[in-house]
Amino acid sequence: MSEKNVGKLVRRLKSLISAKDGSIMVKNGARKYALPVEAKVVFSEHYAFVTLPGLAGLYRVEGRQLKPMGAQEDASEAYVELGREGSARRSGRGRSVPEVPDVVKEALQQIPKGYRLAFDRDGRPKLVKMRKRRKRAPDAEGEGNSDSGS
Repeated sequence: MSEKNVGKLVRRLKSLISAKDGSIMVKNGARKYALPVEAKVVFSEHYAFVTLPGLAGLYRVEGRQLKPMGAQEDASEAYVELGREGSARRSGRGRSVPEVPDVVKEALQQIPKGYRLAFDRDGRPKLVKMRKRRKRAPDAEGEGNSDSGS
Protein backbone atom coordinates (compact mmCIF):
# COMPACT_ATOMS: atom_id res chain seq x y z
CA MET A 1 0.00 0.00 0.00
CA SER A 2 1.47 3.36 -0.98
CA GLU A 3 2.04 6.02 1.64
CA LYS A 4 -0.52 8.86 1.45
CA ASN A 5 0.30 12.18 3.06
CA VAL A 6 -0.98 15.73 2.74
CA GLY A 7 1.86 16.93 0.51
CA LYS A 8 1.33 14.19 -2.07
CA LEU A 9 -2.43 14.70 -2.13
CA VAL A 10 -2.09 18.48 -2.54
CA ARG A 11 0.27 18.05 -5.51
CA ARG A 12 -2.11 15.53 -7.11
CA LEU A 13 -5.22 17.66 -6.61
CA LYS A 14 -3.52 20.80 -7.97
CA SER A 15 -2.91 19.04 -11.26
CA LEU A 16 -6.34 17.38 -11.52
CA ILE A 17 -8.70 20.25 -10.69
CA SER A 18 -9.54 23.06 -13.07
CA ALA A 19 -9.49 26.65 -11.83
CA LYS A 20 -12.66 28.65 -11.30
CA ASP A 21 -12.91 32.42 -11.57
CA GLY A 22 -14.30 34.11 -8.50
CA SER A 23 -13.75 36.98 -6.14
CA ILE A 24 -13.00 37.61 -2.50
CA MET A 25 -14.54 40.59 -0.73
CA VAL A 26 -11.90 42.81 0.88
CA LYS A 27 -12.96 45.47 3.38
CA ASN A 28 -11.03 48.71 3.80
CA GLY A 29 -12.69 50.99 6.31
CA ALA A 30 -16.33 51.30 5.31
CA ARG A 31 -15.73 50.27 1.69
CA LYS A 32 -15.77 46.74 0.30
CA TYR A 33 -13.88 45.71 -2.82
CA ALA A 34 -14.15 42.56 -4.93
CA LEU A 35 -10.70 41.03 -5.41
CA PRO A 36 -10.61 38.79 -8.49
CA VAL A 37 -9.05 35.39 -7.80
CA GLU A 38 -8.64 32.18 -9.70
CA ALA A 39 -9.20 29.42 -7.16
CA LYS A 40 -9.16 25.65 -7.30
CA VAL A 41 -11.69 24.21 -4.86
CA VAL A 42 -12.97 20.70 -4.14
CA PHE A 43 -15.36 19.80 -1.32
CA SER A 44 -16.40 16.52 0.22
CA GLU A 45 -18.46 15.87 3.31
CA HIS A 46 -15.50 16.12 5.70
CA TYR A 47 -12.73 17.83 3.71
CA ALA A 48 -12.12 20.84 1.52
CA PHE A 49 -9.17 21.47 -0.77
CA VAL A 50 -8.43 25.11 -1.65
CA THR A 51 -5.53 26.52 -3.58
CA LEU A 52 -5.04 30.15 -4.58
CA PRO A 53 -2.18 31.25 -6.81
CA GLY A 54 0.08 33.95 -5.44
CA LEU A 55 -1.86 37.19 -5.12
CA ALA A 56 0.97 39.58 -4.40
CA GLY A 57 0.48 42.34 -6.87
CA LEU A 58 -0.73 45.84 -7.47
CA TYR A 59 -4.43 46.38 -8.10
CA ARG A 60 -6.23 49.50 -9.36
CA VAL A 61 -9.44 50.51 -7.57
CA GLU A 62 -12.25 50.98 -10.09
CA GLY A 63 -15.58 51.52 -8.37
CA ARG A 64 -16.03 48.51 -6.13
CA GLN A 65 -13.68 46.30 -8.15
CA LEU A 66 -9.94 45.76 -7.82
CA LYS A 67 -8.36 45.35 -11.27
CA PRO A 68 -4.86 43.80 -11.46
CA MET A 69 -2.23 46.06 -13.02
CA GLY A 70 0.14 44.66 -15.61
CA ALA A 71 3.81 44.20 -14.80
CA GLN A 72 4.87 46.89 -17.30
CA GLU A 73 2.32 49.58 -16.30
CA ASP A 74 3.50 52.86 -14.79
CA ALA A 75 3.18 52.65 -10.99
CA SER A 76 4.71 56.01 -10.02
CA GLU A 77 1.36 57.39 -8.81
CA ALA A 78 0.70 54.23 -6.76
CA TYR A 79 4.22 54.45 -5.32
CA VAL A 80 3.52 57.96 -4.05
CA GLU A 81 0.20 56.91 -2.48
CA LEU A 82 1.34 53.56 -1.07
CA GLY A 83 5.12 53.83 -0.90
CA ARG A 84 7.57 55.67 1.29
CA GLU A 85 6.46 59.20 0.50
CA GLY A 86 2.85 58.33 1.25
CA SER A 87 3.58 56.59 4.54
CA ALA A 88 5.84 59.41 5.75
CA ARG A 89 3.09 61.88 4.97
CA ARG A 90 0.47 59.86 6.86
CA SER A 91 2.60 58.89 9.85
CA GLY A 92 2.26 62.25 11.58
CA ARG A 93 5.98 62.89 11.96
CA GLY A 94 7.08 66.45 12.38
CA ARG A 95 4.19 67.54 14.54
CA SER A 96 5.12 69.90 17.31
CA VAL A 97 4.78 68.54 20.82
CA PRO A 98 3.22 71.00 23.27
CA GLU A 99 5.46 72.02 26.16
CA VAL A 100 4.59 71.31 29.76
CA PRO A 101 3.77 74.60 31.50
CA ASP A 102 6.12 75.74 34.27
CA VAL A 103 3.29 75.59 36.83
CA VAL A 104 2.79 71.88 36.12
CA LYS A 105 6.54 71.19 36.24
CA GLU A 106 6.77 72.86 39.66
CA ALA A 107 3.76 70.92 40.94
CA LEU A 108 5.26 67.61 39.78
CA GLN A 109 8.53 68.43 41.57
CA GLN A 110 6.58 68.73 44.83
CA ILE A 111 5.68 65.00 44.77
CA PRO A 112 7.70 63.25 47.54
CA LYS A 113 10.23 60.56 46.64
CA GLY A 114 8.72 57.08 46.55
CA TYR A 115 5.30 58.35 45.47
CA ARG A 116 3.67 58.92 42.13
CA LEU A 117 0.63 60.81 40.88
CA ALA A 118 -2.49 58.72 40.21
CA PHE A 119 -6.18 59.36 39.73
CA ASP A 120 -9.18 57.77 41.44
CA ARG A 121 -12.35 56.63 39.65
CA ASP A 122 -13.82 60.12 39.80
CA GLY A 123 -10.74 61.67 38.21
CA ARG A 124 -9.40 63.29 41.37
CA PRO A 125 -5.59 63.24 41.73
CA LYS A 126 -3.98 61.36 44.61
CA LEU A 127 -0.51 60.27 45.70
CA VAL A 128 0.26 56.55 45.61
CA LYS A 129 3.33 54.70 46.92
CA MET A 130 5.49 53.38 44.10
CA ARG A 131 6.15 49.66 43.82
CA LYS A 132 9.58 48.55 44.88
CA ARG A 133 10.88 46.24 42.20
CA ARG A 134 13.75 43.96 43.07
CA LYS A 135 16.25 42.85 40.49
CA ARG A 136 16.18 39.13 39.85
CA ALA A 137 19.25 37.13 40.67
CA PRO A 138 21.06 35.84 37.57
CA ASP A 139 20.70 32.15 36.68
CA ALA A 140 23.33 29.67 37.78
CA GLU A 141 24.78 29.89 34.28
CA GLY A 142 24.91 33.69 34.45
CA GLU A 143 22.51 34.26 31.55
CA GLY A 144 20.26 36.81 33.30
CA ASN A 145 16.50 36.51 33.65
CA SER A 146 14.83 33.16 33.10
CA ASP A 147 12.03 34.83 31.08
CA SER A 148 14.29 36.37 28.47
CA GLY A 149 12.46 34.56 25.66
CA SER A 150 15.03 31.87 24.87
